[in-house]
Amino acid sequence: MNKKVIYISSLLHDLGKFLERSKQYVNNYIKNKYSDIRYSHPRYSKFFVEQLSKKIDWLSIEEWENISKIVGYHHQPNDFDTKIIQLADWLASAEREEQELEEFNYINDKLESIFSNMSDYNEQYEYDISVLNFDNMMPMFEFNCEINRYIDILSKFLEDIGKVRDEEEVLFILEKYCSYIPAQTRQYRSDISLYDHSKLTAAIAICLFNENKNGFIDNAKIDKIIQELQKMMEFKKFNKDQDNSDFKENLLTYLEDKLLDEHFILIKGDISGIQKFIFNVPSKKAAKSLKGRSIYIMLLTQLIAQYIIDQLNLTKSNILYCGGGNFYILSHKSAENKLKEIEKRIMQLLFKHHEEKLSCNIGYVSMKIGDFLLSEKIWKESSNEVNRKKLTKFNYILKEDFNKLFLPTDISKSIQTCDICKMEIKEKSTEKESDSLEIVLCDMCNSFISLADESKNAKSIIISKKTNSEDNKNTYKSIFNELGYDIKFSNDSHSSSNLINVYKINDFDSNKWILGSFYLPNKTFDDLADKNKIAYLKLDVDNLGTIFGKVKNPSLSRISTLSRQLNLFFEYYLIKLVEKENLQEDLYIVFSGGDDVLVIGRLKKLFDFSLKLREKFKIFTAENPNLTFSAALGVFDVDFPVINAIYEMEHLLKKSKSIIYYDEKDTIKIPRKNKITIFNQPFSWKELEYIKELYDKLYNFIDQNKENKRSILRKILLASEKYNPLIDGPKGNEINNQKIWKMRYYLRNIKDKKNLKQKEEIIDIYEKMWLKNYYFSDEKPIKNHQILNVAAKILDLEIRKK
Repeated sequence: MNKKVIYISSLLHDLGKFLERSKQYVNNYIKNKYSDIRYSHPRYSKFFVEQLSKKIDWLSIEEWENISKIVGYHHQPNDFDTKIIQLADWLASAEREEQELEEFNYINDKLESIFSNMSDYNEQYEYDISVLNFDNMMPMFEFNCEINRYIDILSKFLEDIGKVRDEEEVLFILEKYCSYIPAQTRQYRSDISLYDHSKLTAAIAICLFNENKNGFIDNAKIDKIIQELQKMMEFKKFNKDQDNSDFKENLLTYLEDKLLDEHFILIKGDISGIQKFIFNVPSKKAAKSLKGRSIYIMLLTQLIAQYIIDQLNLTKSNILYCGGGNFYILSHKSAENKLKEIEKRIMQLLFKHHEEKLSCNIGYVSMKIGDFLLSEKIWKESSNEVNRKKLTKFNYILKEDFNKLFLPTDISKSIQTCDICKMEIKEKSTEKESDSLEIVLCDMCNSFISLADESKNAKSIIISKKTNSEDNKNTYKSIFNELGYDIKFSNDSHSSSNLINVYKINDFDSNKWILGSFYLPNKTFDDLADKNKIAYLKLDVDNLGTIFGKVKNPSLSRISTLSRQLNLFFEYYLIKLVEKENLQEDLYIVFSGGDDVLVIGRLKKLFDFSLKLREKFKIFTAENPNLTFSAALGVFDVDFPVINAIYEMEHLLKKSKSIIYYDEKDTIKIPRKNKITIFNQPFSWKELEYIKELYDKLYNFIDQNKENKRSILRKILLASEKYNPLIDGPKGNEINNQKIWKMRYYLRNIKDKKNLKQKEEIIDIYEKMWLKNYYFSDEKPIKNHQILNVAAKILDLEIRKK
């Protein structure tokens, strides 16, 4: 067998669906030309491969002939190579429940959002058939389009894929053009894209290829597994025909003694110590240090994942997920021993350069064939295994060199240490913190500042293989070099370059790309601050583990698709949203990836951005009420230690996630989360919208009274503070009316006609909010009475700087 042939065949095996649905090719011609092929889409796939082979010369004629054979006959295989693709195809589509229906009118069938298809949510949100970019990422409710949308993107797809220069570019081109094309078109919902299906098929096929190469699977075993899968499909169809509501439980029972062959492992990697590593920096001149360390963690995670697949003879498609300091890799079971060596090597490398401050914990679990059908459990088990590894994360170091961990440092001689990481340094490097004070940095910490400078205006990254390190110093580059890679940032997009290892930053209009927050504003924290005050926005997705549990029939395809979509939002959409809103110089994205975000900037900018982001996230996740995030907005002195600010932000975020409003206590036992804490006050997102409405009214009022703005604002603050407590009664739902009317008392001196109208509007909007909330509405959207106080405090910070 040829690995490249297996990989390209598995990526292209279903591309015929793209061509067929476009209706740009004469069906009778294709049908007659490949009359021995039973189904329609493999005929088109074979036709497509034959045409593509005329344009691409990095595969031999023999390799193209084998690829053509495999994609054409993957539904009726008669050799081992083709059976591997058939098995991989079946396992990658384990969630499917019906056989192919060629007569079904599927041309305008759309891809449904993975967030729509959950156990307690049944709204149909779909994507337009389009290329992957910022404008096309939002699903639409029951989207209906009678025009054949495949025509719009087919010609450009054929042009771009005809120019690919290696197998990795094939994967990227598929992601660009096939992310919003359904892998299946049936009389039931389709929530897996052609890209996600092809990528997972390729990952599985490469694992089977390696299992065969290592002598653990052969033709007889493949036949046995395929036969068992056919019986399983009959079982699934029977249960579906019976309209069995306990389908998942019945399938679990069925799989207890069937499809038990273990030929795969699911690997999870987790970088530990990230928060302390990134944020333990001096407050002055912190911007570059934070950004450099954040980018380093992002690249380190990706390069460790790349290192593992390179060492295990895998491909990019085997990385199921990579983001937020975590990665998941699908590998062959015969790689277990090699993986242990890799884990040891990575642990030793990180300890050499970072000591105990940073580590990569790698765990894995064996996968049975049946686990591809219901993968939620195996996904959780891999996380549990990593958590177990964290308890003994320096085990390899302890076994080989006890002294490194436990013997004290010799302080009998003068030792100079880095002011940030406290590690011993031999050659001093300094960075001015102020006109009169310098901080002493080691080579590593200084290299992170250089990394921020190198990347801040970069348009692309060049990642190449490297056998040895040219850097004698202990820097971030030396770590990447020891892993076998070299990284260079370029301000050139290399659009016309012949280089095949160029990854454009956050740009899908290319053959390869890398996602993440690399840009550094041309401002210091002092520049971003309001009168010596700077704000932090921290957020993460609520109940992420529960979300995975709500996926219907949680196959590996669905679990990995859900993970990829969340990562796309935080590693790409959020960053592009900052650009589209012209906020690049006002918001400093420290990190955004996985399900975790930290942004620093001016309070009002962050306040508005949090509302905008929440609105976009709601649409992105198909308005599924199970998909929410909690957030915290904190305000600190600009020279307040960053690490202390982060600890406080964690406390505020925990408050957002733990608060239970009085009317929630009777209906739930756990917090609903989905809130934001600001000025130590937790609010629902609806309450935050009221705060914005009040802020806008207050701003207009103050703007017309510039000469008395400080006096007026103090009265408003005093009035709002006197509302505490506004809500009385043991149940917290009885309002003290008299306290509302006191707003008029505190603003009684504002009598001139110019201001009277504005004053009345402010009082009126606040009174109406409460009256609607407590007397005319069953929803009672306002639970926290501090909304006016918070609106006034935000405005106070704004007018101070003016």
